[in-house]
Amino acid sequence: MVLVIDFDTSLIDLMAQAGPTLGDWLERPPSSLPEDLCLYREDAKLPALVSVTHERDAWLLADQRPTIEGVRPSHLDTSELLIATEKPGFIA
Repeated sequence: MVLVIDFDTSLIDLMAQAGPTLGDWLERPPSSLPEDLCLYREDAKLPALVSVTHERDAWLLADQRPTIEGVRPSHLDTSELLIATEKPGFIA
């Protein structure tokens, strides 16, 4: 199932309450929060964040290295993270 929602301050607050890492979401009841996130900037062709929470993996796609503790360069190329779908604007 794919859900599309606006990323606003209420969602940021909900995420912060869940815990300091995306993995903390796994400890919540399954219906409470989505497991894997893919965040896009408005009008962007590629996402800014791709996560596979049950594998404890997440990728930030950025032009510059983020100054967030624990972030390290990935050995994967963007093309290995994203799979184009038939529907324009969607990436699996």
